[in-house]
Amino acid sequence: MVQKATTPPESSSSECHGSSPETKIAVKAAAPPRQPSSRRGHFKSRLGCFSCKRRRVKCNELRPECSPCRRLGLICEYPTPESSSTPRTAVRPNPSALNLEDLRFYHQFLTAGFPTLPLRGGEVWAECAAMSYSSECLAHAILGLGASHLSRNCNVNYEAQALQHRVAAIKLVNEQLDKPPQKPIDADILFATIICLLAQSSLMSDNMVDYLTMTRGGNLVATTIIPDFNASIFKKFSPEGHIISLSDMVEEQPKDLALIEAFRASVLGMEPICQTKNEIKYLEALIDCIDALKISSHSGKEFLHLNRVSLGMLMHA
Repeated sequence: MVQKATTPPESSSSECHGSSPETKIAVKAAAPPRQPSSRRGHFKSRLGCFSCKRRRVKCNELRPECSPCRRLGLICEYPTPESSSTPRTAVRPNPSALNLEDLRFYHQFLTAGFPTLPLRGGEVWAECAAMSYSSECLAHAILGLGASHLSRNCNVNYEAQALQHRVAAIKLVNEQLDKPPQKPIDADILFATIICLLAQSSLMSDNMVDYLTMTRGGNLVATTIIPDFNASIFKKFSPEGHIISLSDMVEEQPKDLALIEAFRASVLGMEPICQTKNEIKYLEALIDCIDALKISSHSGKEFLHLNRVSLGMLMHA
């Protein structure tokens, strides 16, 4: 029995293929309008990292490391601002360890490591620290002193960093001594640098030669380069300034006899190395001054005269 072929329904696609051009136009006209895409376009950036560019994937440009590189453990490097079409400020992932150490040295100087002279000179050295931003030699001297003070008192070892800053400061000081400063503030900066180097010498081992050298340098700057010492921020360094400071300090000052005896024993330790007549007389005067402290704190003023004598001896040695 032969089954009669059935005619495909009118909605079949085969009817469209076999229809006339007029029918096609009618079908297209009857089709609903196409809805616009809801997906937003994106701006194609050329500032992605090199790893994402090589892999031809989208980079979200997170700094210092984009998400794809972080997920895959890849090295994330970005083009420099000069090589990019759009200038962009470079972002440093982390400050260098050296900068962090310098911040610690600077903090140590401000809080505990500044020189002990002039007496009660914390405000003076805070002002010097503020001036260091404009002076490379003073900045190195301050950082070196802070590093040495940390190494001596805080159970850490920054001797290499302290020496590095010290060498840089001394080199710059020698250059400035060839061309003496003309402005009072520049003379103060130079004097502050030498005093910081002098204080650092006392914290370093086997550095007596440097200590004596810096003492001579400080006296040279104070007497020849600073035009008006009374107008300087270091006016407390003058003999009159020291006397005023001592007078304020010794009023009702309790005596520490144990400390005085320890001071005397320390000075007596220099007796074997005193050979000349002047050295022996100076040592005897120093011991007499220490013994007088047991009776009156005002006897400490005699140290000022001995200090001036010692500076004169050093300048002519």
